[in-house]
Amino acid sequence: FRSYLGVPMMIGDELIGTLELGHNDIGRFDGDDERLLVIMAAQAAQAIKNVRRYEATDEVLRERVRELTALQRISRELNSTLELSQLLPAMLQEIGQATSCSQSFVALKLGEADAFSLVAAEGVEGADAESQALAVLRAPAITSVVERADSLIIDDLRLYQPRIPWPEMASLMLVPILYENRVAGVIVAGDTKPYAFGHSAIEFMRSVADQAALAIGNAQHFAEQVRQRELLQQRASLLNEVLEIGNALRADMALDVLLEQIAFSVSEAAG
Repeated sequence: FRSYLGVPMMIGDELIGTLELGHNDIGRFDGDDERLLVIMAAQAAQAIKNVRRYEATDEVLRERVRELTALQRISRELNSTLELSQLLPAMLQEIGQATSCSQSFVALKLGEADAFSLVAAEGVEGADAESQALAVLRAPAITSVVERADSLIIDDLRLYQPRIPWPEMASLMLVPILYENRVAGVIVAGDTKPYAFGHSAIEFMRSVADQAALAIGNAQHFAEQVRQRELLQQRASLLNEVLEIGNALRADMALDVLLEQIAFSVSEAAG
């Protein structure tokens, strides 16, 4: 080109591109051309801004729909089973679909101790899953967060100090599972990309953790009901044996036969 005219396309203070003209003739462009091109560049910048805003809003809506759909499926699963061994892996699958995370795991506390037990993992299997999960949970930065019952997002594990041992993962998200005002467990997700998790993702994970707490409560209540029912059945059986002993014993029964009958009945009642 022997003539050139270019103007920037700006959105606020951000340069998003340029609008340029070229011609083979010398002196082809003048001030009027420049003013017209400036107006066209401003309009083009505004159009690009609107498209970007629409795309961002559309992606946020799609992300929210994925999260709500996942929570709905978790709720259905919660209503269909009391088995944590079935429910918690299903939760991790939903977390993976909603957040596109690379790996995730659920660990529950062992009684009142600070130790954890891995109960479900997604993205890694076998003994590696448990050793990796426990290594992450033993990291000082994670331990202090769990003790405070806080949530945590680490945007770039590669730069984070003190180091958290989770090979291949570049970002991390953790939420506690709170049951009866104490930490009953944790849900942890990791991704190979840095800055993979945002505010929306951790709010979604907190909702999943609430569902997990409800599942833990339901499982504990069911186990207690089973224990109470077995105890009542045992007591009823004992009372029945006592009645049978009373009906079977006679004053004219030989002592050795009497003692044998008593021992047999007590043994049957006690199981």
